[in-house]
Amino acid sequence: MKALAPSVLLDRSNDAYEYEEMVIDRGNAIMADMQMDISGDYLYVMSSTQIHKVKVENCTRYNNCSSCIGVRDPYCGWCSLERR
Repeated sequence: MKALAPSVLLDRSNDAYEYEEMVIDRGNAIMADMQMDISGDYLYVMSSTQIHKVKVENCTRYNNCSSCIGVRDPYCGWCSLERR
């Protein structure tokens, strides 16, 4: 396993799209057992040496509609009125 945690979108046709990859614990494998917190806002990701609380959405990184929509992050959408 890699020390990267991919974020994946599964659509209705059973296709999967990776829309983000983040380093969790460089050099250590990510364990398959992950758990959402009770609010559903965070995912607990573990390696053999660390546990990380990762926010499932990070929409503030997108500063225009095309970058937001283009990445296909299921937690994000673009508001034309608010331009965010």
